[in-house]
Amino acid sequence: MSMKPPLDPDEIIVKANYFIPGEHEEAALSNIKKYLSRTVLQDGYKRVNQGDLPFLPESRTMTFRLEITKPELPLSFKFREKLGLAPEREKQDILTDKYHDRLKRKRADIPFEIDFHFRTISIQNGTEGYEIEVIARPVLLQQQHQGMLDSNEEYDVKSAISTTKQRITKYARRVEAETFQEPHTEAELLDNSLEQKYRDILRETEHGRTAIQYIDEGDSSFQRDHLNAALSCYIHGIEWVIIDYLKRTGDKDVIEHEKSDAGVLYKYSNLVDGIRHNTPASQRTISYLDRVNGAERRWMAHHKDGSTLKTDVNTLRERLLELIDELFKDQLTDQTEPVK
Repeated sequence: MSMKPPLDPDEIIVKANYFIPGEHEEAALSNIKKYLSRTVLQDGYKRVNQGDLPFLPESRTMTFRLEITKPELPLSFKFREKLGLAPEREKQDILTDKYHDRLKRKRADIPFEIDFHFRTISIQNGTEGYEIEVIARPVLLQQQHQGMLDSNEEYDVKSAISTTKQRITKYARRVEAETFQEPHTEAELLDNSLEQKYRDILRETEHGRTAIQYIDEGDSSFQRDHLNAALSCYIHGIEWVIIDYLKRTGDKDVIEHEKSDAGVLYKYSNLVDGIRHNTPASQRTISYLDRVNGAERRWMAHHKDGSTLKTDVNTLRERLLELIDELFKDQLTDQTEPVK
């Protein structure tokens, strides 16, 4: 049996971003943290950074670690220790072995440590709240850090990632948090993923957040070679990026127009027409979007057997990112909300 390489943290540490509305006051943040803490503690975790004091500002970080009962020394050692016949090194070795034994008995696919980082933000409609960045490290990774994994031992990285994602998602749903970025590992992100600066802009609005969801879902499908699903997600991403842009610029509110007039339905071609003139979108981009509306959309519909070419999907994805860059580049200088 070949030796397994060490676990890469980028391939197993799971991250996610969420939003919870709330006033930018210490009391509001305290309530959010208390509710979230109760939810996590129920799963057998303990908070390890108990630093909140009544006379100090609320901490912007909470860390929880899987509860592992503190090891006890054998009675024989305690007796020798009283007599001064027990070396400190031997004591540490005994406690370490007992800790490793208890850690080894824990499920390797659940989070060992979870960090919650809070940041005050305001989204475009004026709603105040807190962005929550979640970072979770599975037990399997902790076992490696403790030197407990044999190079020939079989372990399930995919299960550790999947279960950790499920646990994070459960906590987010319990506190009714809105998803900014789904649980993921760094390794799952494509090299040319949506830049954080544009992600920050898009998630200011409901339509922008919908666009992000389609882009992230498309990236996930693309990574798994589910090319038809990725293609569909990226096309929806284009549509919602345009819808968001048109509403931001005051040109038109596509969704409200459709709701108020039953005879109105904006198709893909209508949305592209909305940014065809007097917008930062380049002629190169508009020409490509027109082609997507024609041959490539029909081509996608007739290739349900998975024969979609990966290069075509990647090209669509790159053009979607270029469209975002062209439409929203000027708004980067308009971001004046301070980071607290």
